[in-house]
Amino acid sequence: MRYNFSADFVKVIAPDTSFADAWETICYTLLLNESGEKDIIKLKAPEKGIDIWRSVTKAAYQCKSSEHGHKGSIDMLKIIQSLTSALAVKDTYEWHKYIICVNASITGTGYEKLLEFMKSKNLTESDIKILQADAWSEMAEKHIDSIKQYLDYRLLVTEDELKHAFEKARYKKPDIMINTFDNTYLR
Repeated sequence: MRYNFSADFVKVIAPDTSFADAWETICYTLLLNESGEKDIIKLKAPEKGIDIWRSVTKAAYQCKSSEHGHKGSIDMLKIIQSLTSALAVKDTYEWHKYIICVNASITGTGYEKLLEFMKSKNLTESDIKILQADAWSEMAEKHIDSIKQYLDYRLLVTEDELKHAFEKARYKKPDIMINTFDNTYLR
């Protein structure tokens, strides 16, 4: 996976006011670019369990994120609450596929909770799809220009790695030493 969609690397840009809003905007933008369709609608709060809706394909998208962006950090109970809300408005926003857009991997335990809930609502695995971080990274790879303003990637290297890179590139030993941990520069 090339892109990391955690709070360490995602910028919140107005009109978004939170990390969750920024994640939703990234999902919406990538979906627009991936599909090339204009039938994708970003719903404003209260969205009733559906953040993004595609009327032509009858797909409802729910964007859930974790600022940490690591496996197990997605709250499955919030996903289930959103799905409950989406089921309640299925007559208004007709959908055949509910797509959960997450910036981190879901654990097996979390997935089991979702399956148990789905079974109680007579939903099958074909009714629900989960797009995890690797799927978003692949879309970002293809459409990076559409979301690059939301990404704040920094390179962390040690002093020895920096020296080695210069030497490997056949530059003379740098006369400026950089301490990358407290941003002090020594001559």
